[in-house]
Amino acid sequence: MATYAKDSGSTTASMSLTPSCRSELAVAKKPRQPSHRVPATEMRLATSVAACIAFPRSTPRRMQRGEELRARDEFMQVRIEGFVQKRVLGMWWTPFWAVLDQSALRFYKNEQASISRPEEPEELVALPLRAELSMDNLTWVVCRDARTRRKVMYIRSGSEPACWEDVATARLWHWALNETHRSAESARSSQ
Repeated sequence: MATYAKDSGSTTASMSLTPSCRSELAVAKKPRQPSHRVPATEMRLATSVAACIAFPRSTPRRMQRGEELRARDEFMQVRIEGFVQKRVLGMWWTPFWAVLDQSALRFYKNEQASISRPEEPEELVALPLRAELSMDNLTWVVCRDARTRRKVMYIRSGSEPACWEDVATARLWHWALNETHRSAESARSSQ
């Protein structure tokens, strides 16, 4: 935590450090040699001291988010995730955060919902899906049932008009969906 106080026109800062950081800082207070380069040992020490500065609000949130991500990764092996729009009632596009793992394509309300409650998706589409790129709309991915070849759903990576990032994202989703289908097929054939 940093606090600032104004003393006769100059600004001073004091920081709260953990006990291990205080000992590292005490070792670091030795005279520097005049040089344009900082020795590697002092650079490592400076970065470790900087990492020890306590930020009471942001550090627990980051740690909590990291723990939630690890828990989600234990629950499912994520292959690709990101913002997509899913076609609903033939003409409306609804935004979702989509997560593709080895067994299903899961749609969540937003990214935070996918991290905090991975077992409760808004919608779950079981695989096997075959993905095709639409020739008319470069950002669309047409998903078909692998057994019946019937169109099951349309997803798109961005809105019209398409920019190159949206086209690239659609191709990544196309590749990931087909790769998941191929790996599932090869696992079935090897059994």
